[in-house]
Amino acid sequence: MVGMHSTNSSNTHFVVVYGYEFYSDGGSYYYIFDPSSYTNNSHLDQYMANYYIERVYTFY
Repeated sequence: MVGMHSTNSSNTHFVVVYGYEFYSDGGSYYYIFDPSSYTNNSHLDQYMANYYIERVYTFY
């Protein structure tokens, strides 16, 4: 789980990262599930324009 904080307000938001890919050019792609939109078709980069990562929770 990734806890995010809005860059424009005091709002927070949580998403679940369920997969990732690393590319040979050094890039990366993180697949997320956003509980507020009920979709798996998102990636973390879509949120980074308006949020920054405040905390990360891991479970195993």
